[in-house]
Amino acid sequence: MGERQGATGGETTRERAIDAAGVAWWEYDVETGAFAFDDRKATLADYDPAAFETVQDFAALVHPGDYDAVAAAFDAVVDGNGDTYDVQYRLRAADGSYRWLRDVGNRSDVDPTLVSGITLPAAAQRERQRVLEDRNEALALVNRIVRHDIRNDLNVLEGWLELIAEDPSLATPDRLEELLTVVDESTTLTESIRDVVTMIESDDDDVETEPVPARSVVLEEVERARAAYPDATLDVGDLPSVNVVANALLTSVFRNLIANAIEHADHDDVTVTVDAAVDGDDVTFTVADDGPGISDDRKAVLFDATASTVDRLDHGLGLYLVHALVSAYGGTVAVADNEPTGTTVTVTLQAA
Repeated sequence: MGERQGATGGETTRERAIDAAGVAWWEYDVETGAFAFDDRKATLADYDPAAFETVQDFAALVHPGDYDAVAAAFDAVVDGNGDTYDVQYRLRAADGSYRWLRDVGNRSDVDPTLVSGITLPAAAQRERQRVLEDRNEALALVNRIVRHDIRNDLNVLEGWLELIAEDPSLATPDRLEELLTVVDESTTLTESIRDVVTMIESDDDDVETEPVPARSVVLEEVERARAAYPDATLDVGDLPSVNVVANALLTSVFRNLIANAIEHADHDDVTVTVDAAVDGDDVTFTVADDGPGISDDRKAVLFDATASTVDRLDHGLGLYLVHALVSAYGGTVAVADNEPTGTTVTVTLQAA
């Protein structure tokens, strides 16, 4: 995209009207990529307008849960597949919180190479609607997990205990180890459900955050995993001692990522490497494994709790929880292939 282009000429009647309405105008040149905008487009989220030059500067602040919808709407009008552009989204403000904004625009009747419009604060009703939609989705997921996965585990345990009561010889060491694995999985599952319910009880857009010492959180979860999975190897890099914007549920992020990497490996002696680095105001964590990896099609729906391809346990509820929490903290999650084999999950959070 091109660089920001300032407004030219004196203040027009349109500009005075827009200023009085408290909204911000913007204009995008499809051919050159030049992007002109009113300073208020930045100050709506308490930023210095000088910090923005291109469309990407604004796009980088769009909430991960809204980014695809914004990109699709913008591409449609830019590519000529639509005449109007109207989308509501959350934008990360300077203080780290998210604010609902609405962009309305269209192609110019005079010059079809120009797409122009306005940005204004979105209606409170839309904010509430999105919160309710997120809550309903999470509740539906919890209901499905409880009704299906936990009930199945209990049925397995009940069936084998009845058989063992009739014939104690069936209680072989291997069989008892299998039943203990079922118990451990159910325990992990109920912990994730507890964390999801905790998140549901508060508005996703108004999650209370605080400075959290990420290094101690990661090390605690690594030690927990070492005790739970003695055959796995967990390597830890030189983690920086830095606080991140999060809350007490940050433990669930790393607990689920580490457990997911181990449990979905195709060999018992899986190696999981946890590392972190500071880059300006961001802290990036990586959890890499040497497992079988994840197909590109699977990556596309990995964090979608409603997708029909969701696996049980961590490839379903666990990773949904990771994505939901990290997004609520104002961070991002990305999945990529590890070399020569396996998967790398990258979590980026704001330094506190």
